Amino acid sequence: MSFVMLESGTYYHHETIHGARLRDRMPRSVYVPDLTEADIAGCSAVLVADRINPVAMQRKRRILMDYLFGGGTLVVLARTTRRTGCRA
Repeated sequence: MSFVMLESGTYYHHETIHGARLRDRMPRSVYVPDLTEADIAGCSAVLVADRINPVAMQRKRRILMDYLFGGGTLVVLARTTRRTGCRA
């Protein structure tokens, strides 16, 4: 089973993914603005870190929707209040 984590390049994402405590347990990571179809092709799941700029995520919507509707799994860690730009 392979995973990739989408992250925004913030210090807290970097510390969580690459820090000594978890670096051996975390999957490969991809900076959201650089995301391509090839980055998530063949992955069992894509983990989406919390507090990623909604505009950056919206720009990658087609890639993520194609992955999801192609049978992929998205695990999204996010706040769901209006402040994040998410709409129900």
